[in-house]
Amino acid sequence: MRTGTLPGFVASLVCRKGGFYTPHTVVTLLVNTPDPAQDAEICDPAVGSGGMLIESFNYVESKYGSARKLTLHGQEKNGMPQVLSWQGI
Repeated sequence: MRTGTLPGFVASLVCRKGGFYTPHTVVTLLVNTPDPAQDAEICDPAVGSGGMLIESFNYVESKYGSARKLTLHGQEKNGMPQVLSWQGI
């Protein structure tokens, strides 16, 4: 790894207002690695636009055929991304 590569990558994720955007490949890794159960409780304490919760729902639904028993929790300091996440769900 070249010097400055990781800090440059992290800096590229920062939005103008101090928020972070997590690339879809990272979200997929974070969802698939723990392999959530059909009745799992998943919490995203910095939910943003809800990408991780939506990906978790899709993962459980595709693996088990239903995500009705899945419980999702999320919170966000900024209200606008939270509104967008409800549109995505």
